[in-house]
Amino acid sequence: MALIVLAAALFIVDVFAPTHGVLTGGGIIAFFLGALMLFNNAATGSNFRLPTSFPATVVTAAFFHLRGRRGLARAALPVKSGPETMLGKVVAAISRIDTQGGRVFIEGESWNAVSDTAVDAGQPVEVVAVEGLTLKVKPKNG
Repeated sequence: MALIVLAAALFIVDVFAPTHGVLTGGGIIAFFLGALMLFNNAATGSNFRLPTSFPATVVTAAFFHLRGRRGLARAALPVKSGPETMLGKVVAAISRIDTQGGRVFIEGESWNAVSDTAVDAGQPVEVVAVEGLTLKVKPKNG
């Protein structure tokens, strides 16, 4: 029974740790050995049969293998939140923007903005960098 609990712990930890499936492999082995230990010829009231341990191990291994692959695939996806998502977006200036500052409205928020080239309110600007809570923008032509 302790090996089955160890297997479950290894499966759970591998979801959060960057081990690329090593802990899942150990969990599969622990699961199989724990399932074999549940098989007993004595009349203990347990109806677990030896042939059941093989398909149970295969199904468990397949589930966690596919789950791990999905996690690795999601890790390779581009960033979907945070300041990095604003880079390259074109928005309208809500006030005059120059080297001293100004304001833009992007992703539902009003941000401080600076630009090397002065931009009047209402003109389109492109976000080129994020520095703390200030966006560096440049005028967008066309």
